[in-house]
Amino acid sequence: MMDDAPRILAVDDDPGLLRVVQRVVSPHYPVTLARGFREALERLAEGDAFDIAVIDIRMPDGDGYELGRRIREEHPETDVILMTGSVTHQDQKLMQALEDDVFFFLLKPFHRRVLLALIERCLRQRRLDAENRFHRRRLEADQAQAREIQIHLLPDTPCERSGWRIDARFRSCDETSGDLYALFPCDGSALGVAMVDVIGHGLPAAMYGGMVRAALDAACRADATPQAVYDQVYSGLDFFAPNSGASMVYLLLGENADLGFFNAGHPPILLHRANGDLTELHSTGPLLVPADWAAEIPRGAGQTQLAPGDRALLYTDGLIETKSPEGKIFGPDDLQRALRQTRALPIAQALDRLLDHLDEHCAGRPLEDDVTLVLVERGG
Repeated sequence: MMDDAPRILAVDDDPGLLRVVQRVVSPHYPVTLARGFREALERLAEGDAFDIAVIDIRMPDGDGYELGRRIREEHPETDVILMTGSVTHQDQKLMQALEDDVFFFLLKPFHRRVLLALIERCLRQRRLDAENRFHRRRLEADQAQAREIQIHLLPDTPCERSGWRIDARFRSCDETSGDLYALFPCDGSALGVAMVDVIGHGLPAAMYGGMVRAALDAACRADATPQAVYDQVYSGLDFFAPNSGASMVYLLLGENADLGFFNAGHPPILLHRANGDLTELHSTGPLLVPADWAAEIPRGAGQTQLAPGDRALLYTDGLIETKSPEGKIFGPDDLQRALRQTRALPIAQALDRLLDHLDEHCAGRPLEDDVTLVLVERGG
């Protein structure tokens, strides 16, 4: 018999019953016998590891339920089969066994095939649990690696270029995220800034986000103007499944405080002027979805200017859909109130303060969607 074969511990004060268990089980698995509660504890104290313990409920020197609980506390990898020869209160005994997290219960006298079947079922479930743990650990490792890759793909911030200051914050509700933001140096000293929010979250959303990022790279290299980027990205959405898609906002920051943009079904861009005024730049076209209805909606772009000290806040809808423990949403009005309070702060501190407001609203409730913020400021 192989050294790594499953090991069985049989505990009963009846020597005859122990001999029966040994005759039935030993041709298949190693069996260790213990004549009662205390002897079983001695076997366990010697460091022996058992896959399954078959325990009688009523023993002169101890209770089988208590022995089962102690085995599961000290050796949680051991499964327990409880036996009883009592014909009274069988339902009550079964219920107590279930309440003690014992899923295998045997009535004496038992047929040898019943005992072997229970042992085989225990061992089969153990193998399945081990395989599940292995695959779960592997999946968790893959997710952690995917998250590291995704984080490294995000641009270095803060960033300063041609009189523009940019900083960002990113929080994922999962190991990987469907949110992304990117910076694209363009011809001359212009700079492209994009934010994408893929429908859903987790690994599928992260994969779609990577494909959108690749499409954005190609579009910005060909022609970085907002209308051209919008049209080119929209023309290449065949990688999305029918029920998938993304919203996007894109800014082209020019040398002379010019700000060109498009908004593809994304939350409004918030312009926070140096004098404290707040205005919104709303959607200029449809979501990035491979649907006939979206293709029929005109795609446009806009243009504005930011004076010295003016700011533009980009954010994903996870920010304005975050709920408190009571279910109250941190909505657009809450965001605007919080943003007004950051006017005198540098952009890095302003972003941190916005997240502080979000944390206060959540009060410990986990995020249900990814949250990303990018703050752009025109320098003086």
